[in-house]
Amino acid sequence: MDLIPTEIKLAIVRFLIEESPESAYAYATGALTPVRQAYVRQIHFTALLPDYVQRRRSETESEKQKNNEAFSGAVASLMEFLRAWLSPHDGGIELQLSTACAIDLRDMRPGMGMAILDLRERRKRCLSSYVALNKGFYRQLPELPAVSKFTCPAADMNQRRLVPATCCEIASRFSRLRAIDWHLADGSHDSDFRLQLRNDFAAGLSSASSLIPESVRDFTLGYSSAPCVERFFPDEDPRICPGAARDALSVALRNLSVQMETVTLQMTSIGSEFLWDPELPPDQQAHWPRLREMELNFDGQTPQGEELFDWDPSDMPDDDPESDPPSSLSRVVPIPAQHRPYQLAFARAAGRMPKLRHLCALCGYQVRVLMDYTVRPGGAEFHYEDYQNSPVVVGLVTQEVQEEWWKTAHAHLREGDEFHFEVVDDGAVFEFRRRNSNGLPGQEPPERMVIDWTRVI
Repeated sequence: MDLIPTEIKLAIVRFLIEESPESAYAYATGALTPVRQAYVRQIHFTALLPDYVQRRRSETESEKQKNNEAFSGAVASLMEFLRAWLSPHDGGIELQLSTACAIDLRDMRPGMGMAILDLRERRKRCLSSYVALNKGFYRQLPELPAVSKFTCPAADMNQRRLVPATCCEIASRFSRLRAIDWHLADGSHDSDFRLQLRNDFAAGLSSASSLIPESVRDFTLGYSSAPCVERFFPDEDPRICPGAARDALSVALRNLSVQMETVTLQMTSIGSEFLWDPELPPDQQAHWPRLREMELNFDGQTPQGEELFDWDPSDMPDDDPESDPPSSLSRVVPIPAQHRPYQLAFARAAGRMPKLRHLCALCGYQVRVLMDYTVRPGGAEFHYEDYQNSPVVVGLVTQEVQEEWWKTAHAHLREGDEFHFEVVDDGAVFEFRRRNSNGLPGQEPPERMVIDWTRVI
């Protein structure tokens, strides 16, 4: 096989996958001799689910159980195969895990000519399907020290979604895991099931019963939820965690993040308690001894359904009862009372990250507000800007917020270093240009509003 040209080997593998995905797994496991195993750096594994005949938008309970059993068996076979390797190499292996039904993989190939209606039904079925390990099954799986990075890509239209807690269960078997990169969702239309997915995920991450190995240092999570996406429809309930004072997932992510060196979160919604718990005194707040970089990107809504942005007055509906209501994308004006807990949480938490080099937060349905804090040799700088150019940003950054960032800079800098604080607000300028796009003579645009100061430690 080593003497066969690469293009012919690729054609053989492609033929195996198209004719029978099961035979591709048998070929891959047979071809990985002990000598070749030392050269493997990445493994992309798709657990195959049973075929189905009837075209339904959702699966029956029997089909769900069969999917879970097939997924559990596939994961067990993979991990038993990897355990048999003679020796894990020093750099570790990246394991990418996904799951799909074999018939979907075959039918989605180019040239299959599926009807548009059938494609839509298939897509709805895939997006509503969640696959998990059988209850307690993960305890039977072998430990795999060879895996150093665990990746779960976002499910596309011919793949099924993994139950988030299942990812935690599988990760618990990788005793030397260093990095996690998951793109998950709790986008079910069933609000009770959606909340169960979120709370079970939080339980898998929480400090009391965490399944995540202590060796993990780099954590990336994309986690989308149905409500904010469905806010385009006014009848949808905007709350992700109805009735909850605190979001359990936000708290669990905070507890997990304290062991990390880098954290990247792209969330539909996250609470300010992710960084600063209002129910705890300052001396009991979280401390991040290793954290160097954190990036947080979230939409304009709290888990309890409170909006962080108000409507753009120019996009408000008229008095016509038949006019379309404005969508969430028209919410562009920051609401000070809702933003301030996030601003204070970021400023206070950053002061408890002694090795921090960069902290960035992007907030809004189309990235409306940017908060960026950077520590560099000889100084630090904070930048706050509204990408939508709403004319209220300067008013958002109160004297209390500025002083909190000044305290944080003191924690990171030495005597003689400089701290530069800048808030940019082009809202009035932007609005003038929008209303005077025809270039009316004799009018000058207003000055941009800026908070800009530098202090020496």
